[in-house]
Amino acid sequence: AFQTKTKDDIVSAGSINGRATFRNADKTLREGIELTWNKALWRDLVATASYGYLDATFDADVPARGSVAAITSGNKIPGIAKNQGYVGITWKPQTGFYAGLDAQYNDKIYVDDKNSDTAPSYTVMAAYAGYVWSMQAWKVNVFGRVDNLLDKDYVGSVIVNDGNRRYFEPADGRNWSAGIRVVKQF
Repeated sequence: AFQTKTKDDIVSAGSINGRATFRNADKTLREGIELTWNKALWRDLVATASYGYLDATFDADVPARGSVAAITSGNKIPGIAKNQGYVGITWKPQTGFYAGLDAQYNDKIYVDDKNSDTAPSYTVMAAYAGYVWSMQAWKVNVFGRVDNLLDKDYVGSVIVNDGNRRYFEPADGRNWSAGIRVVKQF
């Protein structure tokens, strides 16, 4: 659990055509909790879960400056998800075949200081598998992974306080990666 109070925090003042500007917020407050759980369920079957809660707010009014609007005390700091969660299950022996499935949740994200719009919450899943060989001082890992398994359309990131109101950047659709990793112990 944590609580962070800041004075003269540097926050976004705006972004236009890829140029970002910043200003000071007199006071901000971040309060939250982070929890993680790992459990060996059976033999090499492992479950993992985590949860993060972060309430990030402006703790004092921020006056308007020129064309940059005022921020009201109590507004949420944009670009921060209040709730995040992760759950995964993995078959993970030291050598041989391994595989896993995981899911990640992100809460809605405010895109501007006025909290007038949000990127919606989303949940995405991923699956992976591989094979590990261990030969004396050598270890070889061949692997593959599919992210966004269900090919969900969602906002992957936001441009905070975008002056053109183009806040949302799409995430990749279903995508995959594969590789090989070779390690030699000395």
